[in-house]
This record gives sequence, C-alpha cells and structure tokens, in this order.
Amino acid sequence: MGFDPLRCSFVKAVQVIYEGTESAWEHRMEVYRRCGWTDYEIMLMFRQGPYIMKSSEKKIMSGMDFLVNRMGWQPAAIARFPIVFLLNLEKRTIPRCSVVKVLRMKGLVKKDLSLSAILACKGFSWISETNSFAFARTPIFHIDSLLKHKAPKWGFWIAPKLSYIGRSD
Repeated sequence: MGFDPLRCSFVKAVQVIYEGTESAWEHRMEVYRRCGWTDYEIMLMFRQGPYIMKSSEKKIMSGMDFLVNRMGWQPAAIARFPIVFLLNLEKRTIPRCSVVKVLRMKGLVKKDLSLSAILACKGFSWISETNSFAFARTPIFHIDSLLKHKAPKWGFWIAPKLSYIGRSD
C-alpha cells in the first residue's frame, strides 16, 4: 500500500484494517467508487487519512453532496483532502464553506482556495491565516454580521487590527 512503517499513519492504517471486516471495506470502496474515484485514487486517499475507511455511507454521501453540488468543488479537489469525511459537516464544513462562498461572491477571496485551507485549521484561526486580505477590504460591520451568531459562543471579539481576528495567541 506504500506506507512507511516508521510513520504514525502506518499504525492508523493497520488499526483500520484490523478493526474492520472485509465486507465493510468493500462497501466503503463501493461508496467511494460511486463518488467517481478509481481504486487507485481511493488508496491514495486512504494513505493520506486511513480513518476515511471508517466513515459511514451517509457521512460520505452527504459530504460529497454538499461539497460538489452546493459548493461546486470537483471530486479531484476533495480527494486531495480526504479528511473532510471525518469532519463534522454541520458544525465545521457547512459554516466555513458558507462564509467562503459569500466572500467568493463578493470577490474577497481567490476562486482556487483549497479545501484544506478552509477546513484544516482548528477554531476560527483559518479566518486570519488564510483570508486576512479579504477582511482588510471588508467593513468591520459586515464581518461582524457574518459571524454574529457564533461570536458570543466562542468568546470571540473583533480586535482593532483585522489581522488578529480569531487568533488565540
């Protein structure tokens, strides 16, 4: 499979293979095939994130439906960041992608922003790290209205310098 036995991903892959059944493995392979990926692409995704083979069919299909049909991403872009199938769709993927969609419509972020840039960071640090240039051109009240419903929950406030939005350090 091409795993380096000295890396942590090797241990994770062995764990996934050991804990699963052959029928469960084949079922997930079939689900990923229905999404348009070849066996080779699925194995590359497995090498990147072995736990994707533990995701349920519902989680895989709902994630693909949202990312492909509503956000317009190509399956190849999703295959480069397969960890998306392990993230919480309602709490992480949909809110972040929705903010990015609004920013794209306003021309405030580049069109080819990668899925990993949006979803990989914990908390809201992705705003300041990946999109600070977008917020520098956006009025403060607009940023506040975009995040207003989440701000009190996160203990989030907008600092005088926009580059510090969401930073915890």
